[in-house]
Amino acid sequence: MSRAIFFMSACLLSFVYGLATIQFQIFPYQIIREAKNGFEALKLLEDDTHLVTIKRFDASATAKPEVRQLSENAGAERLLVTGGFYQYMEECPRFGCLAWIMKRSGEVLHTWEIDPAVILEGAEGFEGDLTPMNVYPIGLSLAKDGRLTVTFHGRNIFPYTVGIAQFSPTGELLWRRFDRSHHWIDTASDGHIAAPSARYIKMPEFAEDTLIPNRCHTGVIDDEGVRLYSADGKVEKEFWIAESFAKSSWPGLLYAVRNGCDPHHLNSVAIVEPSLADRLNGVDAGDLLVSVREPSVVAILDGDDGTVKRLVAGRTAAQHGPQFLPDGSVVVFDNLGGKRDQGGTRIVRLDLENGTAETVFPRESGKQSGLPFQSDDGGHLSVSPDGKRLMIASKHQSHIFEVEIATGDILWEMDHCMDMSAYLEKFDLEAEASNACFRTYGAYYLEDSPFHMVH
Repeated sequence: MSRAIFFMSACLLSFVYGLATIQFQIFPYQIIREAKNGFEALKLLEDDTHLVTIKRFDASATAKPEVRQLSENAGAERLLVTGGFYQYMEECPRFGCLAWIMKRSGEVLHTWEIDPAVILEGAEGFEGDLTPMNVYPIGLSLAKDGRLTVTFHGRNIFPYTVGIAQFSPTGELLWRRFDRSHHWIDTASDGHIAAPSARYIKMPEFAEDTLIPNRCHTGVIDDEGVRLYSADGKVEKEFWIAESFAKSSWPGLLYAVRNGCDPHHLNSVAIVEPSLADRLNGVDAGDLLVSVREPSVVAILDGDDGTVKRLVAGRTAAQHGPQFLPDGSVVVFDNLGGKRDQGGTRIVRLDLENGTAETVFPRESGKQSGLPFQSDDGGHLSVSPDGKRLMIASKHQSHIFEVEIATGDILWEMDHCMDMSAYLEKFDLEAEASNACFRTYGAYYLEDSPFHMVH
């Protein structure tokens, strides 16, 4: 009997101590939490045998990016295309094309071939392997003099947002920052750069100065904001979106979050130029158009202090890359807000003055080409210089296509696929096919500039 009582007492004490461990976070709470977080992280690791940018190896894929003009209304502008390490080795035989400029015919005019070691050398503060297999470019911005600014992300790397760098027209590294700037960026006409940025902060009990409790099982929040750089890469200013929401009286956006550890996920920024500021009451040149994915928010922030000047919430779902049209309205890559029977993704046009929305592509009725249109995450838009067309990069479909805004018709398209034999040989790798299609992160219209491309 005494042994039974002792055993039951020990069990009861263990149970009570277990409850106290969770409730009051006493020893060994931290060890248990870190072990659980480590196990969860291990489950998220991806196979890194091949380049992170490869979506699939496919024997039926084209051996180089294939273009098709579908309408006489297609544009003739040159395009800047986001590539990656060891992509398009036909044009960039040593390290692949990080980015390239092409004619609509597919002819390559200029490339940026960058040694990945130059970019990654000296990187500190990351867990995982910062290798060319795992690191990739995502956002590009080309200045009129040919300087190319690039943000980098990583796979199986913590944190996954690596930073930002700038290159000369001939590929020399001008500056870089391993500062967690990320996603899609913009350069103003005066050369200043705006980029989404991130930092980790120890979880406070409440969100900003509200009574809204923070909830994150790791105890550390991925805080998101905007960082502003001078043309030579010096940080001039930064502010954080949670602070912007709080001080601008949008507390509901701090409450209605899916993931308390990544509550905002700001994924693009575009700078308001003077010609656009004149079309939006109370908006000034230098203000910032941002996409905040988790609360499905598109907003304009004050370029000086981050105060919210315009905000539309709930018209899109997990969107990316809003861009201005000449009339001051905004087009958005709406990842999850489209019709499921059309693929689930759409391009939507928002009026930031009255909050209305209309679908640009795909249209609701009539026979529609280009379906299914589907990219669960990521996606990029570029607005043509005349404001009448959109260049759309569907990340997970390895597909870039041009749409006429007035009609929703597809005018031109390109498959982002190519022969990877040189890559496979270089690293002594095997794959089910020698051709591959890639995750597609952007194609940008280029206007005439003093930058003279030679190839």
